Amino acid sequence: MKYGNKRSASIIDRRVQGIKNKLPSVFYGWWIMTAGVIINAVGTGVYNSSSTIFFLPITYSLKISRSATTLIFAIARIQVAVTGPLIGYLLDRWGPRPMVFIGALIMGIGYILLYGAENYTYLIVVFAGIITLGNNLAFTHSVMTTVNNWFVRRRALALAIAGTAFGIGGTLMAPILGYSVHIWGWRTTAIVAGILVMAFAMPTSYFLRRSPESMGLLPDGFEAEKERSNPNTIARSEPIDGSSYSIAQWLGSPVFWVIMFSITLRMAVNWTITLHFVPIMVWKGIKEHEAAVLFGVVGFLNIPARLLLGVAGDRYSKPLLLVTCLALGTASLFYLLYLGSNGFIWG
Repeated sequence: MKYGNKRSASIIDRRVQGIKNKLPSVFYGWWIMTAGVIINAVGTGVYNSSSTIFFLPITYSLKISRSATTLIFAIARIQVAVTGPLIGYLLDRWGPRPMVFIGALIMGIGYILLYGAENYTYLIVVFAGIITLGNNLAFTHSVMTTVNNWFVRRRALALAIAGTAFGIGGTLMAPILGYSVHIWGWRTTAIVAGILVMAFAMPTSYFLRRSPESMGLLPDGFEAEKERSNPNTIARSEPIDGSSYSIAQWLGSPVFWVIMFSITLRMAVNWTITLHFVPIMVWKGIKEHEAAVLFGVVGFLNIPARLLLGVAGDRYSKPLLLVTCLALGTASLFYLLYLGSNGFIWG
């Protein structure tokens, strides 16, 4: 069995190397990033968009309260938190390719199973269990971690470009899913969502590699011999790369816990607004499929913001940028709170 696995892995490695040789002479990390954008645009685009777009149809179809529907997504978030460390361990052990492939398969099957949801328990198991597990395996950690491994000096820019996938996904998937629900209903749209995830993410995962070292390369595309002969270049890279820190050192650092706490609060607020975006727009008098288009507009506006932050992240203090962004996010909540429907949309 082990021999068969090694043989399959070597065949895949040779094929990837063959593809790499046929591609233009561009650092393979940029191809990793491109594949990551495609994978996350479809995966997170479907997951985030379907969460808010399916919210009201599921509530009406199963005749449950909005609080009960919200609880499903809250359980999904708890599942993400609980399984996160295990998935991080598996990502370190297996690498991104099998994680994305298996996760996309699980998530796609989950959406297809969602078609048959007729009771509350079934819905919790399928969405909070199967779909969210697949999303967590394939899209929550794998792509961004892999891009992070391939870049050091241009890490902020590479991560920002990869992060545009979240905006691209919302821009493309929200209108598609919204109008699909409007025309065919949410159950048929769930099948469409599952097929989209499997059709795009699974084959694209073929191009992912764990690290540049696994292909005989160095981060950012520098030539190995020049790097070895230039100690100053290596020295400049070492302070940027935190890989020399152990898990125990990170867990013992107050900075780690402050960052984690702030990210937790930010994500809680962000996910709450994302989940209830379409319901709030409907409450403001906008039709559901039109609200889905507005959700796509929000995703589109997210793209240049991420790119600008990527450029700024390579030039300016990252802690200062982090504090500035968190302050702007807090201000935007007050902006939305005290304005009417137009203010909410543009806020």
